[in-house]
Amino acid sequence: IRCAFWWILLLFLSRKSPLLQIQFWLMLLSVCLQVTVLAMIQDIAPHRLDRRYDTRPAADGDIALCYQKGTVLLEVVGEDYALPRFGKQLPISDARHLFELDGDDCFMVTDPPAEAPEGCRYVPYMELRAVRPQEVAFAAITGAQLHRWYGSRKFCGRCGQKMQPSDIERAMVCPDCGLIE
Repeated sequence: IRCAFWWILLLFLSRKSPLLQIQFWLMLLSVCLQVTVLAMIQDIAPHRLDRRYDTRPAADGDIALCYQKGTVLLEVVGEDYALPRFGKQLPISDARHLFELDGDDCFMVTDPPAEAPEGCRYVPYMELRAVRPQEVAFAAITGAQLHRWYGSRKFCGRCGQKMQPSDIERAMVCPDCGLIE
């Protein structure tokens, strides 16, 4: 309602000044374009991302999220992208469960390949906003945030010991002093 008030006021004032009239129509046009063109990165409906914590190991067919040096590994499918899978593009390796996307388990590979496998490429984080389909971009970005979080919690901030993943929640636990992050 408050926004509508300002729009009406600006429309009224624009009758008095040609410059205000141009500003009003440009502002209206920019708002209309933003509403119709830009979608929020988390708008992936009807797809569903479930971030429930799980400790199960990776299996053939699970999604393998590989991160290195500000990039994520994605499978190239024509002009679109897909999330790479264990058994198809990557052998099953040491990985940590991050979340589920439409019931498919997504794992962060702890030791990603240096070179992208055939049919895949490492995509910089800055390009993920333009990746289609939207659910692939959202999964890659969410995984990147968790990758950074795990990476910044390798060692205890209190005593310096190597942290271990919790068995019951998404947390890192110090086996020496008991700090939980």
